[in-house]
Amino acid sequence: MLPSADDPLTVLIVSDDPLARGGLQAMLRAVHGIEIAGAAPSNLPLPHPRPDAMLWDLGPASGTAGEPEGVGELPTLALVSGASAARTARAAGALGVVGRALEADRLIAALIAVSTGLTVIAPELTEDLLSEDRSIDDVGLEPLTGREQEVLALMAEGLANRDVAMALEISESTAKFHVRSILSKLGAATRTEAVVRAMRGGLLEL
Repeated sequence: MLPSADDPLTVLIVSDDPLARGGLQAMLRAVHGIEIAGAAPSNLPLPHPRPDAMLWDLGPASGTAGEPEGVGELPTLALVSGASAARTARAAGALGVVGRALEADRLIAALIAVSTGLTVIAPELTEDLLSEDRSIDDVGLEPLTGREQEVLALMAEGLANRDVAMALEISESTAKFHVRSILSKLGAATRTEAVVRAMRGGLLEL
């Protein structure tokens, strides 16, 4: 669901570069339905109440600062300038990884997608990130059926069981069965974890 003035998406901006923090604040302030929960260096604690999502800038200034509090707990979109920073962000738990030079409208779309639990990886970073992960065979996961692959792709789009059922013209109980089977085969506790594991295993590209 898209954020709105009545139900805004609260975002914490984390960057060790004051200019980057200022630029990101200015960009997000202009977006209807997004509310800035704060803008801070990576060594500060999370604000209270906790924001809905984090926009984490891994610019040159972040090289020695370490990961900010809340990555892996909050849906996090990381802005990176290369494969090394992308690997750092993913290892820390960021759901999304995109380039720092990404256009504003695409960055905002990626942030909203991540806030709903979707994994977003810039195409130019996908191959490098997947090469760092173990293959699906290495972790002993069972292969998915053709129907399960279809369900998984719809799960990655954020569709609920009812919407999956409608899209595939199956019953909702059948959709639930396929989702449970996917979670079991991928060794995942949640739908988001299943999508992440499928991405890492090369079963899914967004």
